[in-house]
Amino acid sequence: MIYVTDTHPLVFWSSNRKRRLGRRARRILQETEQGKHSIIVPIVVLEEINRLVERKLVNLEVPFRRWAEELERSPNFQVQAYTLEVYLNRYRWARSVTRRTEPSSRPPATSAVR
Repeated sequence: MIYVTDTHPLVFWSSNRKRRLGRRARRILQETEQGKHSIIVPIVVLEEINRLVERKLVNLEVPFRRWAEELERSPNFQVQAYTLEVYLNRYRWARSVTRRTEPSSRPPATSAVR
C-alpha cells in the first residue's frame, strides 16, 4: 500500500516520540520500515520539519540535512512535490476517518492511501 504522510506523524516517528502516534499510524510506519508499504513525503513536509528543527521545537538524532538525505535514499519513503493529486488523496483519506470536516479536526496521522 502507498500512503502520504503529514508533518506530525513523520516528526513523531523520527524524533522518538512514537507514543504520540495513533495505533494505526504507528503500525503503518513500522510496516513501512519493514518494507511492506511505501510512504510519500511531500516536500512541504520536509520544509516544515526543517523549520521546526531550526526553531529547536524538534530534535532529530542527526542534523536535518543528513536525516532528509537518508529518508530520500530509503526505498520505502519517496520525497515528492506536493501536487494536487497528493493533496486530494490526503483530503479524501482525512474525511474518511473523521466525521467533522473542519481542517482542525482532522487527525495528524499518516495521511492518504494512494
